[in-house]
Order: sequence, then C-alpha cells, then structure tokens
Amino acid sequence: MIESRQNKIKITFRVYLAVSFAICYRWLYKMSKKIEIGYDAKSEVPTMIKKTQSKLARKFAIASVLFGTLFANPIMAQTNPTSGQNVIAASEKIVAIVNGETIYLEEILDMAKKLPSQYRKLSLDVVYPSLVDRAVDARLVRDAGRKNGFASDPDVKSRMKQIEGQVISEIFLKKTIMPQLTESALRKIYQESKSQMGGKEQVKARHILLKTEDKARQLIDIIKSGAEFSKVASEHSVGPSAASGGDLGWFEKEQMVPSFSKAAFALRPGEIVDQPVKTQFGWHIILVEDRRSAKPPSFEEARNQLAAQLSESLLKELMMGLRLKATIQKFTMNGDPIQN
Repeated sequence: MIESRQNKIKITFRVYLAVSFAICYRWLYKMSKKIEIGYDAKSEVPTMIKKTQSKLARKFAIASVLFGTLFANPIMAQTNPTSGQNVIAASEKIVAIVNGETIYLEEILDMAKKLPSQYRKLSLDVVYPSLVDRAVDARLVRDAGRKNGFASDPDVKSRMKQIEGQVISEIFLKKTIMPQLTESALRKIYQESKSQMGGKEQVKARHILLKTEDKARQLIDIIKSGAEFSKVASEHSVGPSAASGGDLGWFEKEQMVPSFSKAAFALRPGEIVDQPVKTQFGWHIILVEDRRSAKPPSFEEARNQLAAQLSESLLKELMMGLRLKATIQKFTMNGDPIQN
C-alpha cells in the first residue's frame, strides 16, 4: 500500500513538471503565431502577454516566458539554512553535464526548496529525478534560445539586467542581515520584550450556537433553572463545538468577533449571558468558566516572531544608512520633481 502511494505521488509530481513545460512550449508556439493569450494571477505564468507586432518583441516575449516558467521563484523566499558542510558538498557534487556545462546538486536542492508546498513535503529521493530532468531541459531550452540570437537582443539584455539586480539585492540582504540573527541577539530581544508578550487577559468559555433568538432565550431560562450547560450544548447547539459540550477553550479578545468577545469578557467565572448574543454566525449563549492572564511564550515558541522582528529592525536601519549616503531625486507620474 505504501509503495503504491509513493508511486502515485511520483507520477503526480512528474505530471506537475510536465504540465509546467507543456505550458511553456504552448506559449512559445502561440507567440510565434502572433496569437494573443493570457493567464490569470493563479496560472503557471502570472503575466499577461499581448499580441506582439515585431520580431524583436516576439523574441523578448518568448525569453520572458522561458525565464518565468523555468526559473520563476519569489525573490526573497525564505528557506531553512543548510549547514556549511552540506552547502560545500552540494556545490561540488555533479548531477548532470549538458553540452559540457555542469549542473551541481546545490541547484537541485534550491529548486526543491522552491517547489509548491504540496511537493516540498516529499522526500528528495522522490523528486530528485524529475528535478534533474527539469534542470537539464532548462539548459537545453536556454541554449536553443542563444543559438537563435536571443542573447544579443537589447530587450533580453535589459530584462537580464533587472534580474541580475534582483539577485544581487537578495544575496546582499541575506548576507548582511542573516549573520546578525544570532542566538544571543534573539535571546536579548526575548528578554527585553518578554513582559510585553504575556499579560493579555484570557477567558475559558463554552457557548451554544442557535439559529433563532427565541430558541436561545428558551435555553437560557432552562440553563438558569439548573440544566447542565454542556449537556444542553451537545443537544441543541448547531456549531461545531456541540460535540464537546460547546467548549471553546482559552481565548483572548482579539480571537473572537467583537460582539462575542464583549459579552464573554464582561462575565465572571460561572456566569452566563442574560441575553442571547448576535453575531454573523447566529445567536449565542455564552458561559465563562474561568479567567486568567496569558503567560508569555517560551523562547523557542517565539523564535520565528523574534527573528522576523529583528530582521525588520535591521532592514530599516540598513535602508536608512543607505539613503543617507545616496543622492536621490523622485518625480511625480507627470515628471515633476518631488520636494523632499
């Protein structure tokens, strides 16, 4: 069973890659015929390419499609850092040679990190053969483009210059900021902001969700007459928490819709609302079982948040320094100078 499932996953992944290339080649063919085509923002190539009127424009369009389909990935996509030894080994291990050009394992690992989320969960053994084929095909298509004169196109050169700038910016920021995200720096921020992370008030509550106000009022009277709240919730609530007697666990004000939170946080432990509470989901009967102040998260729980916080601070500091050293003149869309 497991082996069969793995084979299905492999086939699905190969189909995904095949479709990616099929889209690329379909675009190439249609562009050569001057057919106007376009994809929406969710398609493989999130770019609208309109009918081209010149040979030069067609070449640039095809080059853009090639680059977008074969290599497109978020410029600042974050991935887990690899250890120094693995990086060195990956950069030296040959996985293919195409017309004398070497492809290294490092490129394959980078491609694997940038796959859609459903495929990143697969082991490298599963996706490796298809990724190597993808890298090989990318070289072949690129070489074919060069032979047909794309490399010397001014528009292609301009586009490549933009891409070069994006890559340089990415690597510069990564190598400037990442080394500063040390354990000691993160722990320092944690200690400084620990008191602010906790202290928010929480309540532990149950609720009964109903479709009508009249039904909610009837049940409030029944509960106040001595009926067990959790039992009434299990029997009458139309919400997903009915199975657990209406239990919502602990939550803060911001985690619920305003009208619900306002009613819940106005109650003391053991109290239920006197009037049904209206939200977009229906009518609620709320019971508060307990209250507390939230404890701050542990360092490990807050690590990602701390890293994002420090990264943002370092980036702002870096950009401020670069702006102070630079000569910058900005203009309106009409071309008028903007006074700083």
